[in-house]
Amino acid sequence: MDHAQFVNCGTALQFDGYGTTFQYFRVGNVLMHNVGTGFYGYSFNGTVEHLTADACTTLAVDYNDTGATYHPNWYVKDNLFDTATISFTGNGGCLGYVSRSNNRFYSSPAGGLEGSPVNLTALTYATGAFGPWYIASSTPTLVDQGSRTAAAAGGFTTTRCSRAPARSRPPRPMRDSIK
Repeated sequence: MDHAQFVNCGTALQFDGYGTTFQYFRVGNVLMHNVGTGFYGYSFNGTVEHLTADACTTLAVDYNDTGATYHPNWYVKDNLFDTATISFTGNGGCLGYVSRSNNRFYSSPAGGLEGSPVNLTALTYATGAFGPWYIASSTPTLVDQGSRTAAAAGGFTTTRCSRAPARSRPPRPMRDSIK
């Protein structure tokens, strides 16, 4: 799932794998604002990149780690955590299977997601085309500060308000097959 916003909800995404059949997901360029749990479920794993977690409580809860014979890897990189309590919880050692790098933190404990962390000293938002979560120009630059450039990540623009282009069409609708 790319280019989505989850605002003011208890759980953003729920996944239900079965036993050792894990459900894999990938999210990119996603905003979670005031979300209780970002990713919740049973037997799932994924890649989380370019996530902005603002005022969120728990990043992930997986309730099939203790009995799993196969421990799936998680990849959490190039994300921004703002005033977020970051945790991976469940019934086993989930955090031990998380590959993490180039995450940025502002008023947030790293919560085990260190891996080349950068703690920001300032962060302000500005209102843009899709809401008030665009990185304002007064914030120290985050452009091309991750593990790869925006172009290499498939991005065609940045989400800084000072650079955000006017959209001629609304974002693509989500398909019914995504759950």
